[in-house]
This record gives sequence, structure tokens and C-alpha cells, in this order.
Amino acid sequence: MGRVLCIGDIALDVIVRLEGEGLSQVRYGSDTPSKVSTHGGGTAANVASWLHEVGTPALLLARIGDDSVGEALISQIHDLGIATHPVTVAGTATGTVVVLVDRSGERTMLPDSGANAGLSESDLPTLDGVSACYISGYSLFNPLSHQGVHRIFQRLRAQGIETFLDPASVGTMLKFAERERVLQSIPESDVLLLNESEAEFLSGVSTHQAMLEFLLRFARIVVVKRGEMGAIARSRDSADLVSDILPPRPAIDTTGAGDSFAAGFISSWITNRDLKESLRHGNLIAGRCVELVGARPSNPKK
Repeated sequence: MGRVLCIGDIALDVIVRLEGEGLSQVRYGSDTPSKVSTHGGGTAANVASWLHEVGTPALLLARIGDDSVGEALISQIHDLGIATHPVTVAGTATGTVVVLVDRSGERTMLPDSGANAGLSESDLPTLDGVSACYISGYSLFNPLSHQGVHRIFQRLRAQGIETFLDPASVGTMLKFAERERVLQSIPESDVLLLNESEAEFLSGVSTHQAMLEFLLRFARIVVVKRGEMGAIARSRDSADLVSDILPPRPAIDTTGAGDSFAAGFISSWITNRDLKESLRHGNLIAGRCVELVGARPSNPKK
């Protein structure tokens, strides 16, 4: 098994756990009681951590600022035994995300990409031994990284490396451009991994078969994450919709749920090429993630 190269971002997550449900409890201009903790975050780093947790070798491409936060985040990844290719960007702060989490586990993110912006093909490590690559839409839909990510896709395709693209969020895509331009900006990948709101936004439809049919123009396989409802998928090779239901789990914090699902799915897919089994594995790992505070495994393997 070759390594999975994870490209996207690494960040410090500042998680603010609120006592009630929804953001209406936030007292604007005053104080709102909460529990605050800091964790390693960033989609690519989260995916790499969960891949390592399930026994799949990962290599993380991480852009950090020349600050103590970046040094600490890289040291944390190294301590887990995960291979990294750090790129330090002088005069720039490491990415930081403030995450508001309510009592139901739902999260709202306030990201500052920092050094993650500006990703280009010159940041790539050697691709020797890399058999698959996960790429986050946070990089694809960052104006400073967009062209660089497209050139990265060209390099990966030229070397026959399987690609997994996660568009990241509707908010990120809308900030980048209107829907039609977003659609024109998506490179073709082998597997498109996205949640239901992202799939509905991109396809413009809400029925699952029509949604998957539309999105298959961008990838050979489309996987739609449905939160508590599990996940569905379809391949260009079959008209059959494949699905798997997420086992009931008490959600403490949904931060990183999509990242952990991606890691579970990828680790299974590159091993057995069974779509339903890969959905099941993704759901199982996501179920573990939502039981934790933060986006990474609580007791990662070294």
C-alpha cells in the first residue's frame, strides 16, 4: 500500500462549547458562558491523523506560518508518527479556526486560512510512493491557491495517482464565486466526497439519484455524506445507488466528522474497492469522531 498524500490545510482549532442549542444564545456585545479548548485541526491534517489511526500510511503537506503555533502543530503531527512535508511561509500566521459548538454537537466555523493560502505545485513533496491523494476544497476555492491546486491535479493525473476531492463547504464556495463559476472551477477527480448541502448546492437538485447523476460529470465516483443518515454513493460504472446508515452515536462535537469519514472511506476503498464497505467504514470512523471534542483521534496510534 502506498501513502495517501493529504493536501489542504493545518490549523489551530479553538473550540468554544456553548451551553444551549443554536447561536441565539450568544449574547452579542456581552458575555456568553462557554467551555474553550484548543486542538490540532485543519482538514488535511485531520484526514492524515485518522488515516494513521486506521493503519493507512499518510503524508501531510502542511503550510505553516513562522510562529510558535505552526511549530507546535507540526511537532504534534510528528509525535503521532505521521510523515509531513512542512512549508514555512515567512511573515504569515499559521491558520486558525474558531469553532462554536452547541449542545447538540452542531458546529459553526470561523476560519482564518493564514499560511494555508497560496498553495502551489512548488509546495509538493516528492510523489514517490504516493498512490492516492486527498485534496480539500478549502485550498481549491481559496483565490490565492486556486490555480496552484489545478496544477497539482495535473501533476497527480500525469503520475497516475488516484485523487479524492472534498469541496469543503457551501460557505467557502459561495465566497469564491457564484454557483456557475464554481462548477466551471472543479477539476475532475477519481472520487468526489461531499456533504448533502454541498451536493444540493452544486447540483441544484434535491433528489438523490438526480444529484448523483449530475455530480458524476466531475468524478468517476460520487459520495454524499448525510450526517446522521449515513452516506450514499454512485459510480459511473453502475446506475445503482449504494447506501449505508450511520450507527446511532451521541454527538458531542461534529467538528471533523467529514474529515474522519473521508479517512475511513479512503482507507477502505484503496484496499478493497468495495463501495458499500467503504461507506460503512467511513461511517464507523465518523461515528467515533463525533463522540470526541475536537477533530482528531483522542488516543492516536504511534
